[in-house]
Amino acid sequence: HRWVGNEAGRVPYPCWATMPRGADGAVGHNCREWKKYLSRGYADGEVWSPGMADAPLRNHNWFWKPGQDKSVKPLKGLMANYGRSVGQNCNLLLGEVITSDGLVPACDIQRLAEFGKEVRRRFGKPVAETAGTGRSLELKLPQPQRINHMMAMEDIAQGERIRRYDLEGLVPGGAWQPLCAGECVGHKRIQSFDAVDVAAVRLKIAEAK
Repeated sequence: HRWVGNEAGRVPYPCWATMPRGADGAVGHNCREWKKYLSRGYADGEVWSPGMADAPLRNHNWFWKPGQDKSVKPLKGLMANYGRSVGQNCNLLLGEVITSDGLVPACDIQRLAEFGKEVRRRFGKPVAETAGTGRSLELKLPQPQRINHMMAMEDIAQGERIRRYDLEGLVPGGAWQPLCAGECVGHKRIQSFDAVDVAAVRLKIAEAK
């Protein structure tokens, strides 16, 4: 994995999991050719190095000090970090403090439990799912339903091949309506959009390698 160049727990989009090889064959953070691509990756790179977005659970505090319990990130902020890291083809690494007694503070444990519960609630049971190959995938929902997120994943054993995609929804009246679009999918892309009632969704790959 590669460090994305900040300690904010988020990356810009797109963020590719590949990086270039240095002119002398070198790879790694000290490689001159890597420095300008740390945050976004390099779409056509030959070195597999997914981004790692790190952040302390307590705002700006990597180490424990008494009286800082109120600095634990709120659940809303953690979910934003999740969307801007895991949801953008990266790993999220949360830094946890240890007290002078060698323990994780109780309030931190509670917030992490809330975080895990919310991730499972929001993304653990999709309305519907499918898999396949080709330039277009259509997914009919069990019944018309209001949705506001999509999650897409590539078979990364084949590399990152999608370069541009569009998601459409079949809305009441029988028309396909644009929902969202993007370029990098990789291991995982989670994307939100305005809530809409649809009977089906269609992923169209507009450009691929």
